[in-house]
Amino acid sequence: MTPLRAVEPTAGDLSMLMTAAAIGRDDVAFTTLVRSCDPPLRRLAMALVGVRQGDDLMFDVWRAALARWPPAAAESSSVLVWLAGIVVELARPAGLPLRLEPLSPNEADGRFFPPHHRHAGHWVVSPAPWTREVTSAVAMAAARTALAEIPSVLVRAVTMLRDVDGFTLPDVAAILDIDEATVRRALHEGRLVVRAALDLVLRPA
Repeated sequence: MTPLRAVEPTAGDLSMLMTAAAIGRDDVAFTTLVRSCDPPLRRLAMALVGVRQGDDLMFDVWRAALARWPPAAAESSSVLVWLAGIVVELARPAGLPLRLEPLSPNEADGRFFPPHHRHAGHWVVSPAPWTREVTSAVAMAAARTALAEIPSVLVRAVTMLRDVDGFTLPDVAAILDIDEATVRRALHEGRLVVRAALDLVLRPA
């Protein structure tokens, strides 16, 4: 699935903006930084704790980011990944079960070959191609609704990070503090939910 938007202008630009905002107290730099980074961070916050709490959480995220900059591991992590990690850290006190939440098995419905099959994880029968544009307003609305209604916090957050905001698999794993195998499984489940919603509006007549 192609991400809906690029994640980050350049890591260097964001690092300079963070330095100017946090150390130089530059309001213009902070405004530019928020304009660049707040949308994906806010979407992550909402995926983790809901719309209202997610909005409230962002004030604390930016306050913590300005107070903590520069991080000790700045050279090994992009600014946006670091900021997203703060979102997750501050969301955890809300009871976020990212490690312990079980992922439901998705091969039981027969759509995919079982784990020990030579084509494990692949479709048993390829889905029919869609006859409408996936970028249509109706399709986008269906995808957004499906994402918001995914019951698993972990699956919802992984799918949002990877498919909406384009973070890499290693970055998603780092942000959520889970292993990449769990990221892949959660992403698979999230894509199934979104695809099912899109099938309803894009499937052949």
